[in-house]
Amino acid sequence: MQLSVMLFVLVYAGIRDVSGQSAYTKRFVLPEYDPADSTHFMISAREDWEQINNSSLRHFFVEPHADYGTVVIRSAGTEAAWRTISLYNGNDVHPAKLDRTEQANVKMVFNDAHYWVVDRMSSFDSGNENCFLIRNRSTNILLNRLHLSGFWDAINIRGPSDAPFTENITIQFSRFDRMAEEGIDGDRIAILLSGEVWNHDRTIANTMILNNEFRNCNDGILLASHPEQGYRADYRGTLIDHNAIYVDQEVYTDGRGNPDSLGLRAFTENAIDLKGGSEDPEEPVRIDNNVMWGFRRTDVNGGGSGSAGAAITGHYHVKNVEIRNNLIFNSNRAIVFADPAGMEFSVENAEVTGNIIYDIGYSTSGGTEYANYFYHSKNVTFSGNAIVMRDERARWLSLEGDEQNLEVTSNIVLDAFEQSGRRSATTLFSDNVFFRTLPAQAGDGQYFPGLERADRRDTTFITDRHTTRTREITLPGVIVTLLPDRTGIDPDRIADTVLLSCYPNPFRGTTTISYRVPSASHVTLKVYDSGGTEVAGIVSAQRGTGTYEAEWETGSTPPGIYFIEMTAGPVRVVERVVLAQ
Repeated sequence: MQLSVMLFVLVYAGIRDVSGQSAYTKRFVLPEYDPADSTHFMISAREDWEQINNSSLRHFFVEPHADYGTVVIRSAGTEAAWRTISLYNGNDVHPAKLDRTEQANVKMVFNDAHYWVVDRMSSFDSGNENCFLIRNRSTNILLNRLHLSGFWDAINIRGPSDAPFTENITIQFSRFDRMAEEGIDGDRIAILLSGEVWNHDRTIANTMILNNEFRNCNDGILLASHPEQGYRADYRGTLIDHNAIYVDQEVYTDGRGNPDSLGLRAFTENAIDLKGGSEDPEEPVRIDNNVMWGFRRTDVNGGGSGSAGAAITGHYHVKNVEIRNNLIFNSNRAIVFADPAGMEFSVENAEVTGNIIYDIGYSTSGGTEYANYFYHSKNVTFSGNAIVMRDERARWLSLEGDEQNLEVTSNIVLDAFEQSGRRSATTLFSDNVFFRTLPAQAGDGQYFPGLERADRRDTTFITDRHTTRTREITLPGVIVTLLPDRTGIDPDRIADTVLLSCYPNPFRGTTTISYRVPSASHVTLKVYDSGGTEVAGIVSAQRGTGTYEAEWETGSTPPGIYFIEMTAGPVRVVERVVLAQ
C-alpha cells in the first residue's frame, strides 16, 4: 500500500489564491510502514539513529521525540531508489499544526549524502547549531514539510570550490517560525547558501526554495559572499519561488531596543539578501512569485547588523538575476541594489519585471523613502512593474547617476513621489504610465493627474497555510491597468469606438479578453510579443454590435510582456498584458 504525500492544494470559496504553488514542486510517494519489510526501520530512541547509514535499510519511520540530538548522514540512495525519513505519528498533518509532543525534534547533517527525502521533521530550540546542514558535495536532497522554530540558523547549504558541486537541494512546504532572539541579535539567517569555508570559492547549483513560509527571521534567505576576500560565489540555477516571507508587530521596536507594535524599526533585516549570483547567464538566480511584507529599518539594539528595511536587497556584484512577478507591500523599501564594496558593480545583468510594489515608505525620519534603486549597476531592466504608493510616502525610483544601461520601461506608477537623482547617459525611460505622479522628464511616459483612466483591482492571497492560523489578506487596488482613451470623442461617432480589456492582468495560464463592437464589422484579435512577432491568433470573424469575450490560453508561451491587438473595421485598439511565471 502506498501513501501519497499531500501537497496542500487549498480551495477556499470566494478566495483566489494568487500566491499559488510552484510549478517546480517536487512530488514523491512515501511507503506505509510495514514491519515485515526488511528495508523499513522504526526510530523511537536516539540510539536507533545509528542505523541511518546502514545500506540495507531504505525507509526510516520516526516516532515523536522531544530531542533526538544531531544525526550525521553519510550514505546514499540512488536515482531509482531514494531513501526516506518521515514522521510516524498516525497522521499526515504538517508538523507546524501539531503540538510539540507529536513532533520529532532532530538536527541533521548531510555529509557527502545523496538521494534523500526528509518529510515532516521538526527542529526547535537548536541553539548555536544548524537545524539542517548540507555540505561536502551532497546532492539530490529533498526537505519537505519541515517545522523550524526557535533556531539561530535553520538550514545551511555549503558549496565546495571545485566539482563535483553541492547541487539539486530542494526545500519546500516548510515553516520557519520564528528565529530565537539570540539568532536575530546575532545576524543569523533562516536559509543560508555559503561556502565550506568563508574565504574560498564555492558553487552550489540548482537549489530550489519553494512554497515555504518565513515569519520573523533576521534574514529569510541569503546567498553569501565576502568580496574583500576576492573569491567567486556561484549560485547558478537557484530558484526562490512561491514563498511567503514576512515580519510582524512581534518584532517591531521604538528604535532603542524596546518592543513597540507600532514602531517603525524592527529586530530584523530583509526577506532576501543577495551577496552572490550566478556565473552562468543561462542559469540565473530566479526570484519569482513570492509575497513579502512588513520589513522595517533594523533596530541594531537587539537586531541584525543593519538594513534599510528592503524586501529584496543585493550587494557585492550580484550577476545574472531575474526578479519576476513578486508581491511586495507594507515595507520601508522594495527592491534595492547598492554597495559594490570595492567591486565593479552592485548588480550586473538583472531583469526586474511584472512585480507589484505597494505601500512602501515607513521612514523613521518622517521624510520620503526610496522604493527601488539600482545604484552602481550594469544591464538592469526594470519593466512591467506596478508601483502603487500610499500617501506619497516614497519616491518610486532613485538613481545615483552611475547606472550603466538601465532600462525603465512600461511601468505603472500611482500616488508616488517622482523619481529622484540624476540619470546617466545610458539610462533609458520610456512608455511608463504615471497616475497622480509627476514624470521627472518629458518622454518618460504618459501622465494622468487623476484616476479616470486607471482600472484598479484588488488581489487576495492566502498565508500561514502550514499552520492552524491560515488567513487571507486583500490588498485594494494594486492591480492597475490603463483604460483606453475615450475622451474628446464626438458623441455622433461614439458607435465607431471599441473598448478592449483583459482580466486578470498580470495573469498565469489564461486571461479573459472583453471587447465591445459598436457596429457590425470583421473583428480580429491577435497577440504580439514585445518584438512585434505575432504569437497567437484568437479571433477572426464577423461580429455584430455588442460585447464579447474570448480567452487566451497561453500554453507553452514564455512569461513576459505581450500586446493584444483588436481590429474592427477601421478601428485598431491595443492592450498591454503581462504573462507571469
